[in-house]
Amino acid sequence: MTRTDYLAALEKYLKTLPEADYKEAMDYFTEYFEDAGSENEALVIKELGDPRDAAEEIIRSLSVHSTEEINSDNPAKQPSPNIHPSQYASDTYIFEDYSTVSELHIDVSTKDIQIEPSPDAFFHIKYYNGKSSNQLSSIVRDKKWYITEKGAANSSGLNWIINVMKNGFDNHPICIQIPNGKILQSFSLQATSGDVAVSHLQTQKGTIELSSGDLTMRHCHLQQTNVTLISGDIHLAHVKLTDCKLSLVSGDFDTHSLEIAGKTSIQTTSGDVTLHLLHHDFSYDIETVHGDISISDQLQPSHQIVGNTIHHKVSNSTDSLAIQAVSGDINLY
Repeated sequence: MTRTDYLAALEKYLKTLPEADYKEAMDYFTEYFEDAGSENEALVIKELGDPRDAAEEIIRSLSVHSTEEINSDNPAKQPSPNIHPSQYASDTYIFEDYSTVSELHIDVSTKDIQIEPSPDAFFHIKYYNGKSSNQLSSIVRDKKWYITEKGAANSSGLNWIINVMKNGFDNHPICIQIPNGKILQSFSLQATSGDVAVSHLQTQKGTIELSSGDLTMRHCHLQQTNVTLISGDIHLAHVKLTDCKLSLVSGDFDTHSLEIAGKTSIQTTSGDVTLHLLHHDFSYDIETVHGDISISDQLQPSHQIVGNTIHHKVSNSTDSLAIQAVSGDINLY
């Protein structure tokens, strides 16, 4: 089954929806395929599942959502507010402060995320809890900070589509502040859709998994961290990577003043890789299937070219960088 076949089947099965819901559903499915790219068409179809089942789930979910909206119009059925003592609210914005955190774990769906230095010695978070059923939860247990969405639908493409249709895109970012110079023992971030902007983050180990959206990092030091982005661009400025692995399926990867330490690797499927390196005293292996490789004069004198692979060995350094690309140009300078 191709993308065209899948969308045609959905069009047939979703015809029972009201015209507005039908059009919205088809738009989301079409954009989901477009964001993933033609090279991931088969994976998207497998992820979404049988088109008849997907259509039935959309219809069922929207029907339940309509009933919930009708009931929510009755004030007598609304629970009274229950704000945790550590919280204070402004309208529907929640502000929380924490004194001691050693780990940070974030698991959300369609939200933008901003991580920046704190103005003091405390950890801060500001987030918005409106009428969406996906309410945010921020809890610290044993110095481990968990930021999650209750009812977040980020397990599959179909759940993501249903979630956005029911709740819309959340334009209110999660704003997190970490004391300057604080090194997190562990950091994890999972998000289905939304841009992530990070400044002055230091980690000992971590994982970053994003489905769709851009990742921007400035003045950060990541150690033993795996970064995976399916669709979107990665921008790094004044970032040090130590024993890290970065994987990008569709999108461009560019850096300014990148520092490499330990064994770090970059893998891309579709998109250009442009690296401005802070120093050049490390070994590197560069391999591409389709695309050109451009290396500055500072790197050229001692590298060896074998087919589509370039090797450069620095005998007095244990630091190394491996770049593997399927389609796209690679530029090092």
